[in-house]
Amino acid sequence: MSQPSNLPMNPRAALLLLGAIILLWGVNWPIMKLGLDGIGPFSFAASRMVLGGLTMFLAAALTGQLAWPHRQDWPVVISVGLIQIAAFIAMVTYALQFVPAGRSSILAYTTPLWVLPISMLLLKESVGRWKMVGFLLGLAGVLVMFNPMSFDWHDPNVVLGNGILM
Repeated sequence: MSQPSNLPMNPRAALLLLGAIILLWGVNWPIMKLGLDGIGPFSFAASRMVLGGLTMFLAAALTGQLAWPHRQDWPVVISVGLIQIAAFIAMVTYALQFVPAGRSSILAYTTPLWVLPISMLLLKESVGRWKMVGFLLGLAGVLVMFNPMSFDWHDPNVVLGNGILM
C-alpha cells in the first residue's frame, strides 16, 4: 500500500489544483441543472452515487489503498452513505428542479448553521458569545443569499425546493 507523501507541494501546482477545484465545483451545479432536463432527479442522483462509488473504488484499488471496513464499522459506513451522502444528493437534486443553480449551491451548504440551534434544543448545550456571533453572522448571510423577497411564495414547488435545500 502506498503512503501519502509528506513533502510540501510546489506552490504553483497547489494554485493550479485550487483553480481546478474551484472551476469544477463551480460548473457542477449548472451541469446538474442541465442534466435534470434529460433524467428524473432520483435516477440522476442514483447514477451519480453509483458512478462516484465505482470511481472511488477503482482509484483506491489502482493506488493500492483499497481496504474494506472492519465488520463493526459497517453500520456507520452504511448509515453515513445512505443518510449523509445519498439522501443529501437526492434531496438536493430534487430541489434543483425548482431553484436556480447558484441559489441551490449556497443554500445546500447551510447545514452547519442548523447544528447550533438543534444542539441547544435537543442537547441543552450552552452557547458562548462568539458561537452566537458566528451563528448570527452566518444566518445573516443566509438571509442575504436566500432573499425571501426574490422568489414567488405562491409557487409551492419554489417554496418546497428552497426549504429542502435549507
